Amino acid sequence: MQNKMVLILCFLGFLLFCSTVHAESWVLWTKIEYSKTDLSHDIFWEIMGGYPDYNTCLQVKDKIYRVRQKEAREDKKQYPSISKLDEVPTELIIITFKDPKEIYSKSISFFCLPGTLDPREKK
Repeated sequence: MQNKMVLILCFLGFLLFCSTVHAESWVLWTKIEYSKTDLSHDIFWEIMGGYPDYNTCLQVKDKIYRVRQKEAREDKKQYPSISKLDEVPTELIIITFKDPKEIYSKSISFFCLPGTLDPREKK
């Protein structure tokens, strides 16, 4: 009887382990890229948070996009060095700056990726 109980507990533990291994988390990443007219660029990745499912990640992504969009629009009104603002809703904001010597841009992209994927890694 005791052996059966140990066997049942081991089996239940194994099932619990298998169900957690298949559970997938999602990570919200922000990619910030600075590009100059000489074609040089710098790329920075930032983790905004981890979420239990894709839909939750997308909801937070939309909220963060709207915050960054509002900041960019306010900056464009305030700073004459910002010559252009382009947007792809919930995906990308491109801010173009005009300086007396060159034109450069800052792009901000938002990605919900599986927790097992790190976009900073070389392929």
